[in-house]
Amino acid sequence: MAEFMDTTKRRWPVALTVGDIRRIRTATGVDLLSLFDEKSTALMELQTDLQLLLDVLFEATRKAREAKGVDDEEFADSLDADCAESAVNALLEALVDFFPSARRAALRAALAASNRAIETACKTATKQIEALDVEAIISAAKSGSESMNAPGS
Repeated sequence: MAEFMDTTKRRWPVALTVGDIRRIRTATGVDLLSLFDEKSTALMELQTDLQLLLDVLFEATRKAREAKGVDDEEFADSLDADCAESAVNALLEALVDFFPSARRAALRAALAASNRAIETACKTATKQIEALDVEAIISAAKSGSESMNAPGS
């Protein structure tokens, strides 16, 4: 079973049932069952919308949190960015585990491909930022010039 740990070292199991999938769709508008549809960009969109992902996570952990007496605010306060990332990974792992075993290998591959695409985009953005000629940008801003000596301009 997928799980993550919050900043207070509480462990949170994440397992999805049909009831959870329905409650998440009603509360957030996210249809988890369509995330892995062929030609769908929904998985990538969900993975890059942190607020929506956290809303889904809150619903996915609602029963466990209620059992431990942890309300939304306390739960939110116990998640930093690293914990939230672990929680999202656990949520996506639980979603893959929700599907019948015959589909899981393909779904894991789709999730891995989506993760690689996000990682590549982050690396590309980092390289572009590092390649900026900051001095030229500052100089251009001071002179009011619109031409910057940055890559791609």
